[in-house]
Order: sequence, then structure tokens, then C-alpha cells
Amino acid sequence: MSLSNPAGGKRRSLFMGAAVMVAAICAAAIYWLAPASTAAGVAAAAPPAAAAAMPTVAPAVTIAAAGADPATPAWPQMLQGTAAPLLPVNLQGRLERKRDVRDFFDYFLTAQSVLNPRQLDALVGQQIKLQLGGKPAAGEAAALWENYRAYLAALTQLAAVPGNISPAVAAGGATAGISAVDAASLQSFVEQRAGLRRRFLAEWSGPFFGEEDQAMLAFVARARIAQDKTLSEAERKRRLQEIAQNLPPGERAVEQQEQRQQQWFAAVDRIRQQNLSPEAMRTQVAELKGAEFADRFVVQEQQNRAWQASYEQYAAQRDQVQAQGLAPQDQEAQLVQLRAKFFPKPGDALHASGLDQIAQARH
Repeated sequence: MSLSNPAGGKRRSLFMGAAVMVAAICAAAIYWLAPASTAAGVAAAAPPAAAAAMPTVAPAVTIAAAGADPATPAWPQMLQGTAAPLLPVNLQGRLERKRDVRDFFDYFLTAQSVLNPRQLDALVGQQIKLQLGGKPAAGEAAALWENYRAYLAALTQLAAVPGNISPAVAAGGATAGISAVDAASLQSFVEQRAGLRRRFLAEWSGPFFGEEDQAMLAFVARARIAQDKTLSEAERKRRLQEIAQNLPPGERAVEQQEQRQQQWFAAVDRIRQQNLSPEAMRTQVAELKGAEFADRFVVQEQQNRAWQASYEQYAAQRDQVQAQGLAPQDQEAQLVQLRAKFFPKPGDALHASGLDQIAQARH
């Protein structure tokens, strides 16, 4: 791995990462989808305009009904080799109000692309019984699973209501950049979503989504600040720092790490643009990352430069071959030989071929 490439993205558990991939409604932090459940409360939880546009939610299969199915589904292949999170229980055998419960549910939601609703409910019901047996927590977990699924179904429909989320947010959310976010639309959606959470999850809303909600509200606030043309640069910076200080500890640590990474990537770009000698480069990098890291960085950078020089020489001869007007198969045969000449390592030759395809696509 390149020492100067981004590590990329926030840390997430295996099952949460899969849940995001499978169930994303909006990358701004809305990563839920599920088969529909209870119709009652969807319209009541949303503002009148949203309620009028929201379709009826079909009832879901309850765990009790699913349990009547004699064929409990086999463990999904995508989950094989992994273990479901443990459901937290207190000394009285009651379900503890912790985020771990949502992690347990989300773990199984990653398999909903290969299981139908009845199979998914049966699998979750089976695992609840295996973990909790006859404890009161078993019934609490089963009821909460049904409420959670109802919430996810309602949220899916809320996101589909015209006007609730701007195209920029729906397409990319936070990843689209703060300046591209319609802060007013996102704020409205967040408020409506909070209403659904209170309606379906009640006291579990905080344990399930507390830190995530804080991070989302901070994102909306940053978007508003970034788009406020009346603020001076000093005032904008002060407000952004204030928001960062109020983030949950975990989110604050991740954000600080990402900021440090961005600062490092910017520093690398500045160093490269100076076209320094290896010694001068080592000196500058050592000031930022230490002598040992600087030694590794310089070695890698020299290798990168040598590879780029080889590619430029290869590209010049490649262009000559392509200008000969050869038949496609003859041209490709010559290019394969040319790449083998400049790049004896198969991986390097493949990389060069990939760059050729990118260059060709641009033209």
C-alpha cells in the first residue's frame, strides 16, 4: 500500500459496513431499508404534507408467525465465518438499552438480499431464542425487532416523498461536499426522521441513534455555516470549531484523524510539486512524520518516479505503434510485447494497460 494514499473512510464494524452497502437510502447517514411493517403511525409521525404523499405501509410478518414456518433458513453464506453480536442483558434478565441491540439487528439485515421477509424474521427469532432462552429479554428483543423493522419501512417511504431530500443529498449526501447539500431540505428530513424514531422506537431511539444523530446535526450545521455568505472567515472558523468540540467522542476522534490525513496529503502534494532531491525530500518529510517514515517515503517516491519515467518512455513508443494503422489484433500483439519490454513484472504491465485504457477513454 502506498504511504501517501488515503486510508479512506470511517471505521465501521463488519456488519454495519454491510448494512450501509445493502440498505443505503442516502449517504448522508440514512442507511436503512426493510420490508414494510405496521401502517399505523407513519402518517401521524410525519408532517401533514409528507403524510398526504406517503403510501400505505403493508404489514410485516411477525416473529411469532415466522416461527410457525417449519423450515428455518440456513445460515446465509454472506454471514458464514462471522458471529452475530451478543444481545446485552442485565442481572434481572431484561434487555439492556444499548447500541449493541441495534448492531445485532443490523447484522441480520445484511442478509435481506438473499432471504425473504419470513425467512429473515425466522432467523432472527431463532437467534434471539438461542442467545436469551426463556429470559424476559427474549420477548423484549422480539418485539423491538418488529418495531425496528416498522421504523425502517416507514423511513424508506419517508425518503421517497417528493421534496423531502434534494437531488444532491439523495445522490451523495455528505460525500457530495457540504457546499452541494441543500441544508434546509436535509434539516427537514432529519426532523421528520426523528419523529418516526420516537413513534416506533420510543426510549430505544437514543441508544440506537444518539451519537449518529449528533453527528448528522453537526453536518447540517456545518452545511449552513458553509453556505452563509454573511459570515466572515474568522467567524465561520470559530463556529465550525465549536461544532467539532461538541461532537460525540468517537465521531470527534474520527473527524480529527481525517483532518490530519487531509493535511498530510496536502503536504505531500506541496513536496512533490517542488521536485526536490531525495535528501531535501527526506528532510521535509522527517519534520512531519519522523526520520524512519521519511526513509520509507523517499524510497517509495523514488520507485514511483522511476515507474512513471518508464511509463512515459513506453507511452511514446505505444503512440508510434498506434499510428501505424495496424489491424486491431496485430496492434494489440505489439503493445503486449512493448509492455513486457518496459514492465517485466506482470502487475506493472497490467497497471500500464489500465492507464492506456483510461487515456483512450478520455479521447
